[in-house]
Formats: sequence, C-alpha cells, structure tokens
Amino acid sequence: MSSHPLDRAPASPPAEVGKRGRIAVVDGLAGDADLFQPLAERFDVVFHDGVPRDKAELVARARGAEVVLTQALQARFTAAVLRELAGTRLVVTRNAGYDNIDVEAASACGICVAHVPGGSGPAVAELVFAGLLALLRHIRQADADVRRGLWNHEPYFGTELWGKTMGVVGLGFVGRHVARIAQGFGMRVLAWSRRPRSQLARSLGIEEVSLDQLLAQADVVSLHVALTPGTRHLLDARRLALMRPGAILVNTARGLLVDEEALYRELASGRLGGAVLDVLAQEPPAPDHPLLALDNVVLTPHVGWYTRETLRRQVDEVIRIIDDFYAGRARHILNPHVMQRG
Repeated sequence: MSSHPLDRAPASPPAEVGKRGRIAVVDGLAGDADLFQPLAERFDVVFHDGVPRDKAELVARARGAEVVLTQALQARFTAAVLRELAGTRLVVTRNAGYDNIDVEAASACGICVAHVPGGSGPAVAELVFAGLLALLRHIRQADADVRRGLWNHEPYFGTELWGKTMGVVGLGFVGRHVARIAQGFGMRVLAWSRRPRSQLARSLGIEEVSLDQLLAQADVVSLHVALTPGTRHLLDARRLALMRPGAILVNTARGLLVDEEALYRELASGRLGGAVLDVLAQEPPAPDHPLLALDNVVLTPHVGWYTRETLRRQVDEVIRIIDDFYAGRARHILNPHVMQRG
C-alpha cells in the first residue's frame, strides 16, 4: 500500500532560533496536545482546547504569539481580528481549506498564512465511499430494523457502483484519491478542475471534461474544490438541473459550494437519487433545515477529515511549515510575498 505524500516528506531540520518565540494553538482538539510536543521542546507553546466563543476570545488566545495555529472553521481570522495581532508573523491552519482566514487582510498586516494541502486526503476520500455505500445499500435503515428484531431483505433493494460513472470535481489531493478508489470499484471516472489538468488526468487513466459535461454524464458527482468567491454556489439551480435523473451528489468539501435550496427541490422531487453531505452552508444546521427531513440524504457532522492518521499528518506538516518559515523557506505559504517584504 502506498503511503501518503505528507508521510513521505522528510521533516526539515530544526530551525536555529535565537529566541524561543511563542506559538499559540487557539482551538486545539481534546487529546492532541501531545502531538505538539516537538514544538514545545523548542518554542513556548500555549495550547487552548476548543473553539473560541467569539472574536474577543480568539484575539485573547492569539495575542502575543509569533505563530498562531488553528483548525476550526468557526475560528474566523477576519481583518478586524488580524489587525489586533501585533507581533504575529504566521497563521497556520491545519486544513487544506483556508476560507476562515482573510489572506488579503493578513498580507496587509504583514502576516503570512499557511495551510496543509492533502493532510486529510485519504480520510475524506474514504468517507465519500462510506456515505455512498450507506445510501445505496440502505445501511442505516437495515441496521435499525435488525436491532428492532426485523429480518427482511425486501425493503433494501440496492444499487451497485460497479459500471457506473463517477464525476470528480477538483483533482487536488482528495479528488485524485477519490478517482483511484472509484476505479477500484470498477467505475468510469470523469474529472473537471478549475485549471486544466490534462496530463494529470491521463496519468490517472481518467477523462477530463467540462463541468457541464461531467454533470450530464455522471451517476455520482463528488465535490473537491476550495470555497472561493468564484466557487460559491458552483452547483446552482442551473447546474443541478444538468445532473442525470437518479444521480447522487456527494459534498465533503464546503457547504456553500451548493445552492441548498435548489438541491432540496431536486431531491424532494425525486429527480436526483440522493445526496451524501458531510458539510452544509450553516454548521450546525438549524433544526428545521429541510434537508434533514429527507430519507435520501446521508448527513455527517463535517467528520471527513477526523481520523487519528489525519491529525498526525497535519501536525507533522505544521511543524515542517514552522521550521521552514524560521529558516526563510515558504512551505505551503499562501502569500509568500509577505516573507520577501519582511
């Protein structure tokens, strides 16, 4: 079994730091403080459990730190927050996505921003197929019936992935992993990316097509692009209407990639076969969110990334990013011109 690219990357040698700078983990996960021990041996690491309740608490946790580490999307580094972080030189999110950090405002404040592309790739890709199989083979309902003493196969007439077409929207770390797994299921794979990736598609043995072509041909559409102003409601009412009758939508990326009102109409009418959603536009959703009432939707609380292997990969890569930063190297930094300016 091949290892993950981040597993293979050697750690940079420890930076020679004349003075131990402060590193603030502003929204740590319970039980993962030990992962930061290699940093604590060389820096003054302050670890805060849980998501800050508001802007004031986020600022209080981050203030005074040269490097700020975050992982929760609810910890929003807006321009107002960043302006209060005098002395902060680097903000690092453990995630691939960084839509909770205003990179432009950070640049204006002289703060570099870094992310960890691909750290959760295997975990998210595997959840795509866990959700698909749960939906297509009625796993939730069957499990509940057996526990109630019912033993009857007739309600659970399923659908196979073999021979179907998977449409992968975005060929980053996660999208590539999804494509490979889909091929293992015997699926034909189509792909679309915001930038043409023809050579990559050929190397994976998949077909690169336009987004509209992908939607019209795929039995399963899986989203793996970043949320940006240009991708907000990437799947709007017009594009959702292009999807094949009975097709399945999988979203493990960001909720705002999809117009949820339009998606609800397509699902409630039965034109689309179902959806697997690990993310929603508002997290957590309101109790009366219409998608919660549909039986043809599998919902999980943004857990695609949440495995012990992901946490280790992410923190190891964060340590490499910090060591490289102090050595003057821009590893996964989104605004490297700030380093050059400094």
